Amino acid sequence: MDTEYASVITVEALVEGHEILLALDTAASQTVLDLNVLMILGYSASNLGKPFAIETANGMMPVQMAKVKSLSSLGITRAEFDVLTYDFFEKGLVSDQDGLIGLDFFKNTILTIDFQKQFIVVKQ
Repeated sequence: MDTEYASVITVEALVEGHEILLALDTAASQTVLDLNVLMILGYSASNLGKPFAIETANGMMPVQMAKVKSLSSLGITRAEFDVLTYDFFEKGLVSDQDGLIGLDFFKNTILTIDFQKQFIVVKQ
């Protein structure tokens, strides 16, 4: 768990075996990946759902749904996992993270974040 910046918890993850860095966002109901990450992994427009808008902390955001074959982080692997995606750069978002891991990833688990001792425990 990287807490260098108190407001961002970053976790390492694997999308189909490729390493990425995600922000753990307990305020996000769904996981989001940068569209550019998916394109590098070989996804194309035909792999994406129809565009729709979601409400974010920064207002309405047009996104698309993608199904990744596998997403792993913190000892959990989700197969055929739905993620939201949009082009971060196109929306003016420059970040060290490749997306965010939302609460949907932790469904049916117990998630403990200890800020004082700086660790995360996930129990299934």
